[in-house]
Amino acid sequence: PEFEINVLIARVLGHRPITEYTGTQIGFTPEFHRDHPHTVWVDKGDGCIEQCCYTRDPGDATAVIFQFKLSLLPHPYLDAWAASAGPSLDINSDSIEVTGPHIAHQQPFLAAMLCLLDSVRDDVL
Repeated sequence: PEFEINVLIARVLGHRPITEYTGTQIGFTPEFHRDHPHTVWVDKGDGCIEQCCYTRDPGDATAVIFQFKLSLLPHPYLDAWAASAGPSLDINSDSIEVTGPHIAHQQPFLAAMLCLLDSVRDDVL
């Protein structure tokens, strides 16, 4: 469930996800959630409430990938992407080998967010 993953990522970032419908003042309504089931509304604590979809939106995902220095490369053997929070790829002139812990998924940003949650689960979640 990507909505729940996006809620957890918002919490890892120190933001407050809005998970209850608030009416039309900020737009998080049952209708919005039906039309955009993965998007979470986030209170960033600076008076700014934004829509975020870390698992699908390139702008949201890329900011997290850079902040946490995640690696994201095409998986060498699967039709998927490999995401890692640490050194797990051995790259040389002939090949790329996945050598350490990683998350593989066909959706690259989802792979990266799952990797992040896996890497911080003991510290934050």
